Amino acid sequence: MSLENELKQLTKQWTPLSPPSGHEKRFAKRLIRKQKFKRPYWSAAAVLLLLFGLGVSQWPAQNSTNAELEVSTTFYTQAIQTRLMHLEKNTPAVHAQSLEDAKTQLVILQEDYQRLQQQWQEGSPHPILLKALIQNLQQQLNLLQTLEKNLTTIEKNDYENVF
Repeated sequence: MSLENELKQLTKQWTPLSPPSGHEKRFAKRLIRKQKFKRPYWSAAAVLLLLFGLGVSQWPAQNSTNAELEVSTTFYTQAIQTRLMHLEKNTPAVHAQSLEDAKTQLVILQEDYQRLQQQWQEGSPHPILLKALIQNLQQQLNLLQTLEKNLTTIEKNDYENVF
């Protein structure tokens, strides 16, 4: 006998058990009840997961950029303030006009920095704007370093001319 014939013969012998009466109605009620509760939870969970994923994907990039800008700003601001205090304290009265001119240029650069920072805060952070902010701080520091270097050179030349 072949396998197919054996299977046909066994299926003829097998009699399925019938479910108890009312089984289909109870099963349909349970199925409907489970579908009602599952669908809102799954859809709500999917929406929350999607929103959370989008928010988290944007959050670290903005926060890391803001953190980098804050660290750079703090570093340059402290360096600028230190240089300026040093120059104010150690610049002889003869060179006071040079210091005042540098302060005027520094004010102009700081106003530009404030304008750039306002654009940064109003709009989305852009790499070019970030670069402009940091370059502005570098220019402020370079201005003071150049002034200090020039004053040191002038004082050195004056000292050498005296002796």
